[in-house]
Amino acid sequence: MKYVIYLRVSTKEQDLRTQQQKVLRVLKERFGEDIEYMIFTDEISSRKPLNKREGIQAALKSLERGDTLVALKIDRIARNEAELHKIKGFLKKYEMEIIMIDQPELQTSAMFSLYAMFAAMEVKMIRERIKEKLHEKQQRGERTGSIRYGFKLDKDNLILVNGKKKGEKILKEGMLLEEDKEQECLTHMCNLFDQRLSYKQVSDAINAMGYRNRQGRPWNHALVYKILIRTGRTRFRPKLLENGVDCWTHEQTLAS
Repeated sequence: MKYVIYLRVSTKEQDLRTQQQKVLRVLKERFGEDIEYMIFTDEISSRKPLNKREGIQAALKSLERGDTLVALKIDRIARNEAELHKIKGFLKKYEMEIIMIDQPELQTSAMFSLYAMFAAMEVKMIRERIKEKLHEKQQRGERTGSIRYGFKLDKDNLILVNGKKKGEKILKEGMLLEEDKEQECLTHMCNLFDQRLSYKQVSDAINAMGYRNRQGRPWNHALVYKILIRTGRTRFRPKLLENGVDCWTHEQTLAS
């Protein structure tokens, strides 16, 4: 029997070595100094699905009947409730154990299910907080991700952001200014769409007006759709399901 240790960090500030030392210390205190173990690691977010994480995949493949999977906490393995239960079922089927160093109570199925649910809820809460912060930045006119069409960076207005090193703060261009030519094109785009023209009809119209995208190329319906959806403009159409119940599905394009 061996202990298969899985360690994961999602940021540069977190330390794999510290996790490893703690896990090995606890295991040796409980089961002796001469335990057989293997260590697998990932430096990736737990929100990534299991099949996208090489470390956890290798750890699961190395398990044999009677082995024990070890991690610091349940959220180090995954935060997806369905994936956690899938792992639990796999371990049970082949008579394997699971140990969470900081959560010893997870030995019981009931507590495992409870913590799996909490881990999934935490992900949802994190996403909501991120969404709120992004909205606040947008309200202040700050850049969030790529520079939205119709705007450019204000080179004279710097903001304080986190640097690459822990605790480092740097000044960086982050405030947005309206870009006149793009705003002009965007206004035409929105007006045409509001007149019930299709995405392709909108792209054809603004091309005819002489407007080009940021790469200097003609517009197409897919790019028009991508920009308009960021302004809150979308179209929906009813679709009849097999059971006869009406629902609303997003219409990707209205014309070919």
